[in-house]
Amino acid sequence: MEPKIFVATKAFIFHKGKMLILRESSKYNDGTQTGNYDVPGGRVKPGQRFDESLLREIKEEIGLNVKIGKPFNVEE
Repeated sequence: MEPKIFVATKAFIFHKGKMLILRESSKYNDGTQTGNYDVPGGRVKPGQRFDESLLREIKEEIGLNVKIGKPFNVEE
């Protein structure tokens, strides 16, 4: 079986000294981490810029419009 590779983005969202953490819903069809905690983010669609993808994922997941700061970590 050929391994699948997905590119994803994640965001640490801070507001008034607190960081937003989400719990994955069981209603999410592609969910693999139901009940676990994580920060907002998700897969980058082919041809989409990383920043556009992150803004889209945050809007889809939690309905917020945010400003993206400087990236602090990129890894494989």
